[in-house]
Parts: sequence; C-alpha cells; structure tokens
Amino acid sequence: MKFSLIALLSILLISCSRTDDSKVNQCTNNCTLVSGHIVRDHSIGIANATIEFFFEKHSGSSSNERIIAKGTTDASGFFEIEGLIGDEELGLAADGTYGIRVNEASIPSSYIKNENIASNGGHATGISASTEKIIQVISTRDTTLTYNLIIPLKESLVFKVENFDPSVEG
Repeated sequence: MKFSLIALLSILLISCSRTDDSKVNQCTNNCTLVSGHIVRDHSIGIANATIEFFFEKHSGSSSNERIIAKGTTDASGFFEIEGLIGDEELGLAADGTYGIRVNEASIPSSYIKNENIASNGGHATGISASTEKIIQVISTRDTTLTYNLIIPLKESLVFKVENFDPSVEG
C-alpha cells in the first residue's frame, strides 16, 4: 500500500507541466515576428482572436511551456506579435518545439474548433480544424513567421427527401 502511494505521488510530481508567461512580448532587438490572418470563409476576418507563440521544452515525462509572444487579431483578422527567443531555445540543440496557436476560447462558438469531422459513409473523414501549428526548429531570433488559418463556420444542413417510405427496405 505504501509503495503504491509513493509510486503514484512520484508519477504526479514528475509528469507535470507548467506555463511561464512572465516575459511575454519583452523584446527590443533581434525579435522574432509572427504575423498572419485568421479568417473564415470568403476571407472574412475573425476579430479579437487571441494568438500565442510559445516554446515547449520537453524533459522526460514533464513539459514546460514558455509563452514568447501574445496578441489579438484586429477587426480584419490580421495580427502581428513580437517576442524574444531564449538562447537555450535556438537551433537544433534546443530540447523542445515551437508553436503558434489560436486560443479557442477567444473564437465564437459558431465556428468549428479543433474538431475532427467524419461521416459514416467515409466522406469528409479526417478533416481537421486544428488551431495550432508546431514548428520544430528556429535557428535565428530575427525570424519572421507567417501563420494564416481558416476556421470554418458551423452550418446546419437540411435534407429534403421526396417519395420516402420508411416501411420499404433499401
């Protein structure tokens, strides 16, 4: 019993993750610029969507995420944010990955957010509306990243069936 409790406690302590956003957007030189356009159909911009540029450090079973830059889209869906990448986060020696994501809580509920759309007939299987992009390596700080995303609007489909008789099979 004691061994099980100690093992469970050890797993909980080792496999934790935390987010550090204490230095968000603090950059005066050699900044990394992330810009883009978040839209729905017909290039209609999504206003006030929150964008985050982050670095997630992997160490064993835990992860630490540092938010490098954060901002919001304007009325047309455009955004531009700058942040400072740390020395230990640059190049192939960095033990982690970068990411750009749209905070799904900032997107109205009338949009499809991080859902997989599938149908029984096999049509539209595997379409992803993920709001996150992973970047494996950034070698220099003065990098410009462009992130454009289309977030589809949810629509109801109405089918009109003529001459339908539910008592007839097939």
